[in-house]
Amino acid sequence: MTESPSELQLNDRWTVIGPIGDDPGMSEVFEVVHDGVYAVVKKIKKLPGAERELLVADLGDCRNIVPFDEVVETDSEILIRMPKAERSLNQHLEAAGGPLRETEVIAVLTDLATALSDCGRIVVHRDIKPQNALLLGVHWCLSDFGIARYAEAATASQTRKGWRSPPWTAPERWEGKRATIKSDIYSLGVVAYQMATGQLPFQGPDFHEQHREQHPTPPSGVSPLLRALIVEMLAKSPDARPTPEQLLERLAAVAKPASSSAVARLQGLAAQRVEQIASDDADAARAVLEREQRDLLGQSGRSMLRDLVEPLGESLAALPGLDTGSVGVGRDAGSYFSLGQARIAVTEPHQVARHPQLPFDVVLYASIPVAMLNTEPTQWGGRCHSLRYCDAQFEGEYHWFETAFHNIGASGSNAGVRNIGQKRIQMEPYDRSPTDGDAIYAISPVMHTEQVARAFLALVGDAADSFVERWLSWFADAAEGKLAQPMVMPEGSTLGSWRR
Repeated sequence: MTESPSELQLNDRWTVIGPIGDDPGMSEVFEVVHDGVYAVVKKIKKLPGAERELLVADLGDCRNIVPFDEVVETDSEILIRMPKAERSLNQHLEAAGGPLRETEVIAVLTDLATALSDCGRIVVHRDIKPQNALLLGVHWCLSDFGIARYAEAATASQTRKGWRSPPWTAPERWEGKRATIKSDIYSLGVVAYQMATGQLPFQGPDFHEQHREQHPTPPSGVSPLLRALIVEMLAKSPDARPTPEQLLERLAAVAKPASSSAVARLQGLAAQRVEQIASDDADAARAVLEREQRDLLGQSGRSMLRDLVEPLGESLAALPGLDTGSVGVGRDAGSYFSLGQARIAVTEPHQVARHPQLPFDVVLYASIPVAMLNTEPTQWGGRCHSLRYCDAQFEGEYHWFETAFHNIGASGSNAGVRNIGQKRIQMEPYDRSPTDGDAIYAISPVMHTEQVARAFLALVGDAADSFVERWLSWFADAAEGKLAQPMVMPEGSTLGSWRR
């Protein structure tokens, strides 16, 4: 820990009593005294790329803010002198050891909402939390206006990471979007929840996911109107949150007792409706986030598939007399290579929606067939394997997996018939769409005629190299007319190759 200075030189020389504050954050705070006057001095390191004006905003006649009595700039830091507060809201909550009375919650929120109403037109606070709410005289006031904005403007990436206070950060801020007054309202909603319940709405450690996706348990032990107001302040969508002015109006209404039992009942019903809307809002936000995540996984999977099959294409492209091209529609669309009556193809990957009956998550699927085009429709003519970008073996660990299927039911099934070029070819083993009913049965614990023919193989490392060599070998066999139908199904043990 850095040793505290004995004095701080501003316009006057102030004697340092000692460090104070709940959390040093990106600054140091000291209690000081000069000629019997007690004050607080905040020392803030100068940050590259951030201008002093961002830190010291002119807030004019804004109410309920901690004023800057003096600002002194040196070569390496900025010193800001402020009046000494009686205590922070964080210290007040710790002393209370639990929820505050509703009247006190309303009073604190009214003071802080007044500050946002006055200052929101000038600057967005960006870091509202109990540590930055201070009791000056009879009012709770916001401090540190501009500090988070100052940190955001810094060019050093390690500094930019340090300004955020995760338990109070609005969902849109986690997504890198611009801070607005509605971001401050969300943070104040977290503070309101703390005051009303004695705990945070989200406990972490993954605040990024919780603030963006989860709906907190509505606060209990408070009036329906206050509960509904806090829920609205914590809405995932900024547009669904009240403005500071609306917040003040609603707080005034909360402070008034219900005029009749009927009004009290209606207030309770209205609060339930607000909570349901907030829950639906969280569900919608979660769905949007999941779509975004699946799109990113899909982009990664497509890139990985290109890298996986590129050596196959490079090996074949150098051969003389080879016919190449694109063919097919739907699930059969893809690129092919033909040599005589032999053909090998790789289909384009298709996105897969989450399926509740699948034991693991499949994001993309494709297939790879090799066939002899001179076979009769009723004869076996080749094989086709499934390629799935999924977390088949460990949850959240996505790779391209190779597998295949077969049917132990009556002969004559069309399950393995595939369109290869202009012909329909009977194949075994064969591919299956992940959401196909029989394919789901094949990987479920129930007995069914559809079975997994080849173990799920993660195509990484040596397995990716052997994948290319194996399919080149089968293509050579097909070109020589020697590609053989497997004598036994499944081809090796499949047990334990996917999680059930």
